[in-house]
Amino acid sequence: FFRATVLNRDAPSHPVLRRAMAALLAPRAVARLRPRIDELVARLLGDLAGAGTGDLVEGLAYPLPVIVSSELLGIPAADR
Repeated sequence: FFRATVLNRDAPSHPVLRRAMAALLAPRAVARLRPRIDELVARLLGDLAGAGTGDLVEGLAYPLPVIVSSELLGIPAADR
């Protein structure tokens, strides 16, 4: 799966995929996501605090971009 991401593609597919995603990642589009990202961060940190112990990378840094990217692409939570 990792090899299939846009980050690991060369021309000619990389520029095509990058242009297709540009609108999703433009500063204004990302700024509109801020309330949702803040909500997700609070929930993930709350989950870590509720557990009484936890790894910040495993509990926040790893799942946050996966959740945000999945929501941007319309991928249901069950399929992440």
